[in-house]
Amino acid sequence: MLNLLQQINLKKIIFLFTFSLLFINLNGQIIIQDTLSGKKKEINFGTKIFYKLYSDSVLNIEITPDYGIINSSYNSMLIFKDGTEISKNDISYLEIERKGLEKWRGIAKPFLVVGMGILSKGILMAVLEGRESSNEQIVPIYLSIGATLTSVSSWPFWLKNKAFDLSSKKYEIIIP
Repeated sequence: MLNLLQQINLKKIIFLFTFSLLFINLNGQIIIQDTLSGKKKEINFGTKIFYKLYSDSVLNIEITPDYGIINSSYNSMLIFKDGTEISKNDISYLEIERKGLEKWRGIAKPFLVVGMGILSKGILMAVLEGRESSNEQIVPIYLSIGATLTSVSSWPFWLKNKAFDLSSKKYEIIIP
């Protein structure tokens, strides 16, 4: 009977230990700190980032940007979902993907195309046909609706992902 209780307690301990590791991993994060102001930006695991690495050669060859989804970290290494490990000191530029931005861009694309079509039709009517009797009232409507749709639907394309230039030593990556 005592042996059975010990086995059950051992199973509970193993379950709690693995559950706590899973919970810790879900709340894991990497921190980017502004060295001048001390402000911190947290990057959660599972976030897609774009990065550039320092060139290892004297020739200053530009290394093309790459991207990855952060899976975990240890010591001073970032580990991505594909198994790639990169030292935090090798990263010269880091950009964090904003998921909501891609969603809003997808929604805004059709409105942008329609707005540009209406705006160009209004401009063509005003330039080619002039102020004929029916155009005097219709052209301003086309121009105002087209300009409004185009300007409002282009807002998501003006916004950028949050970027950090680590080569300037203004930011640093902290791995807790």
